[in-house]
Amino acid sequence: EADYFALVSSHSEGPLDSQAIESGLLVAAADVGTHASKRQERISTLLGRFVYTDRDRHTARGTSLALALLKTLGRQIDDSNELGTERAISGLLNLALEMKGLAEEGSIHEQPNHAVDTCNEALTCVANTMLLLPETRKLFADVCHGADAVDVLLRSNVADLAATAFLCGRCLFLSLETPVTAAYCVSKLDLPTTLARVIHMYLDRCGSSASSGDRFSPQQVMNELFKAAMSLCVYYQRSIPR
Repeated sequence: EADYFALVSSHSEGPLDSQAIESGLLVAAADVGTHASKRQERISTLLGRFVYTDRDRHTARGTSLALALLKTLGRQIDDSNELGTERAISGLLNLALEMKGLAEEGSIHEQPNHAVDTCNEALTCVANTMLLLPETRKLFADVCHGADAVDVLLRSNVADLAATAFLCGRCLFLSLETPVTAAYCVSKLDLPTTLARVIHMYLDRCGSSASSGDRFSPQQVMNELFKAAMSLCVYYQRSIPR
């Protein structure tokens, strides 16, 4: 079977069908080391065809595979520069919200749920970029309206999924660096109330065997949400005139 990037090169003008895209992405992911010398080029290709546009976004499964590969390729600081741009972060957040809507059209708990997987992969790419490139945290908060996206996700049904709630907490925690951002989250979004509700939901799950198969335990989810809430409190206090 052909590697996805080889398929793109050989079909530069024509469309790719969904089956070829999915199988090609699986081949590329299985042999990701061969792309080490072309990581930035591969990242640009995936962003251009799955994030900036929907050219190859034929199925939720294919998009999930593409973002998983994007996450792997972008793990090095030198290769993640394009992921740290306004266009990439905004595109990933918009894709996460789009997939949230698609997931809610059915049952969010059905397995496999590729729309949820895509949403989580997009959030992971954003969180990893903020870890690798701290300067993108201000971009996430002030330009890309990242807190608004997190707020929408935490208020929706997908917050019932441990991985999504954890990643929302991680993105929020990483982006809370200024009193201005905290004041916006409190006064405009009322995020403390939303965080308290989601934390309470996972507190009720502690000790429940029903959550044992999740990627993150209720305790891990609460820990990440508490970290975001504490940062919110610290920076919001600094925004209040003495």
